[in-house]
Amino acid sequence: MRTRRIIGCVLAAAMVVTLVPGDVQAKKKTPKLSVKKLSLPIGKTKKVTVKNAKKVKKLKWSVNKAGKKVVAIKKSGKKGFKVSAKKEGKATIQVRFKVAKKTYKKKIKVTVTKKVVENAKPSETPAVSSTPTDVPAKATEKPVAGATVVPTIEPTVAPTVEPTIEPTVAPTAEPTQAPSGVVKTLDLSTFAVQSEEKGVPVYDETTGTIKAVDVEQFIVTLPQDVNTGETVKVTITGKNNGTVGFRFWLSDTSFGNLSENIKSTDLGIGAGEFEIVSELTSTGAATELLIKGPSYGTNMDDIEITGVKVEYSNVVHTYEPKNPYAPETEQKYDTTDLQLTKSFRERNQVSSEVVNSLLITQRFTADPTTIEYNGRLYVYGTTDEIEFDGKANVIGNAYNTHTMTCISTDDMVNWKDEGKIDVTELTDYAQKSWAPSIVSKEMDGKTKFFLYYTTGGDGIAVLEADSPTGPWRDPIGDKLIDRSVPTCSEEEVPWLFDPGVFMDDDGTAYIYFGGNGGSGIKDSGAGRICKLGDDMISLAETPHAFSPYYYFEDNEINKFGDTYYYSYSTNWSSDLANGKDEYTGQACIAYYTADNPYMENATYHGTVFPNPGNEYGHVYNNHHHMFTFKDETYISYHTTYLERALYGTKQGYRSLHIDRLTIAEDGTLSAQTSYAGVGGTGKEDAFAVNSANIMSDNGGLTTVYSESKEDMVLTEIHTGDWNKVSGVDFGEGATSLDMSISSETEEGSIEVYIDGKPGDEGAKQIATIALENTTGNDVYKTASASLSEKVSGSHDLYFVYRGTGYQVADWCFK
Repeated sequence: MRTRRIIGCVLAAAMVVTLVPGDVQAKKKTPKLSVKKLSLPIGKTKKVTVKNAKKVKKLKWSVNKAGKKVVAIKKSGKKGFKVSAKKEGKATIQVRFKVAKKTYKKKIKVTVTKKVVENAKPSETPAVSSTPTDVPAKATEKPVAGATVVPTIEPTVAPTVEPTIEPTVAPTAEPTQAPSGVVKTLDLSTFAVQSEEKGVPVYDETTGTIKAVDVEQFIVTLPQDVNTGETVKVTITGKNNGTVGFRFWLSDTSFGNLSENIKSTDLGIGAGEFEIVSELTSTGAATELLIKGPSYGTNMDDIEITGVKVEYSNVVHTYEPKNPYAPETEQKYDTTDLQLTKSFRERNQVSSEVVNSLLITQRFTADPTTIEYNGRLYVYGTTDEIEFDGKANVIGNAYNTHTMTCISTDDMVNWKDEGKIDVTELTDYAQKSWAPSIVSKEMDGKTKFFLYYTTGGDGIAVLEADSPTGPWRDPIGDKLIDRSVPTCSEEEVPWLFDPGVFMDDDGTAYIYFGGNGGSGIKDSGAGRICKLGDDMISLAETPHAFSPYYYFEDNEINKFGDTYYYSYSTNWSSDLANGKDEYTGQACIAYYTADNPYMENATYHGTVFPNPGNEYGHVYNNHHHMFTFKDETYISYHTTYLERALYGTKQGYRSLHIDRLTIAEDGTLSAQTSYAGVGGTGKEDAFAVNSANIMSDNGGLTTVYSESKEDMVLTEIHTGDWNKVSGVDFGEGATSLDMSISSETEEGSIEVYIDGKPGDEGAKQIATIALENTTGNDVYKTASASLSEKVSGSHDLYFVYRGTGYQVADWCFK
């Protein structure tokens, strides 16, 4: 644990001075790794240790992308780790460790050769974890804060936090292939496993089999990679000595699922000998076969694998994922029968309804948090990255995201895309970024912003910036909260995530976090509350346990008046689903109130916000944020509506909405989903240089970051696309318009309307901007046009696009 993490700790230091002749102090040696370079034959293992250090803290390592196929690494003692050679090639290992208060970063260059040393022993096998399951107790009395801990059970609907791989967006075939129809028998002695915590599969050299007793999963290396789109036939033989079976799919060293047609399908088998044959189509570059327990959270009981064979077919099909921002049929730029692109806000089910509560349509964003600064509201959320299988079908959201999205508004109608925050570019330890929470604090005479986020299922980190839009930096160089923090072990807090950060009136900040991972636990004790240090990047105390009723995830803290409100998402208990519990519902937002930030003697109020799926037709996880902006109270939340509008699927990709939050005279809260949202007229200055991506609605457009403009710009423009800016103030009158455009063509134009788009009653065209070929490639030039008449007062402004192959950065009336 970092010494600055717990302020309340008493630090003791003892300096040992070694004397040499002449009373000259010996020079202290610098901690370093035992090796700088390694050359290993396939199958060989080498231990690496930290030298010149009595105590090593937080020894961590990472391997470059190509090297993950070459070597496998596992911890060995407090000062070392073992490197096992898997395949011929080169790898770079980056090692990070702390000695005393100093952090060291070292690199090891590894070369793996074909030569195999005779009688080389297989590398030691780390263990994998399993999760106990118990039947929850039935609720019999009204819940109170601070209930007893009950063993968790796994969710039936909610997302898992298993290790996953990066999404396959555009599947393509790779060149390396095994001869078609060739059957290869796998070498079972080369298997690897996920962790060192519990059950360990054992390779029996005498029988040549793998024995898995109470084991979650293990990996067997494929003799030949399976490329994207290829189908292989896998045959597994063995004996089931227990009571449960197993599943298997194609994978890589990150343990992700790379089989489009196995996924989470249970593959239970009976007792005795078995032979299971399955054809697997790979959705990525598969290097291993993952063998796993029969269902989520259930280990293999007693399985003996006697043989694994793979028949390569090399049948590859390339599919292009649907691009929802491109029309099925392209219109000519000079058509006289222009058909406007339909807004994604228009519900397919009822064409007259428009989902105005939806904030943006160019990206999937979930898990909201907000902050107000200089009269502008900034909204942040998890960026859901769409994933596809080998046939370009949308697959289930596995939360393989390492970016967060920021958007902003000053009128709750027009929204500006501020872009993404990529934590992998800012840290060397975070590969995931979920569920952010943001606060600001006056420090050293200026406002600093602190963005807390989840790094996966077992940690919380923080970024720092001098403005709400960055640039962001990593102020610690490590997680703020991990499993080493007292009261935060996996047994105590199964899901170490979903921070909610709150700044009290006296300038003291608190962080609320945790999640119990259970679908029916009434009193898990898995919530945590902790005071932050004055620097906002340390903990001032040991986290306090808090036990919300039927707790699942999503920690939110607010203070309205003198009352503290803690709210969260309930879990997926069947009692909550079928209405047997009188206090709350399944996957809804419930809340407590108290007169103190630690929620001592808190009062439970039950549901404040139902699951949005009740309204939008897809009940999914529920994550919210309550906030005040310009003296109005709101609730932000996510739904899967946009996914259905763009792809017609229900795979769990989420988008942000906002509705009003009502605070009654007695302090109780209430909120409901709506299609109308919060309403408003919009307010933008026509004479300012306005980003083209500021809009209240659009048809067919999305955004991309421009290096030259250092801003998000409009892209994916096609004939018939359009966007709307609500309530543009032209003051005493405008006579001309400038637009900054990057174009690869002159074939096209931008038509400008007020008070409606073409076909709307009262719509009026006021200008046409002709395209100029700027050579594209992010080269922007200003195009100008005089208005057909002087425009004054407030109007809704519409831009209608003709042609394709260009991007728009900004606009300004003169």
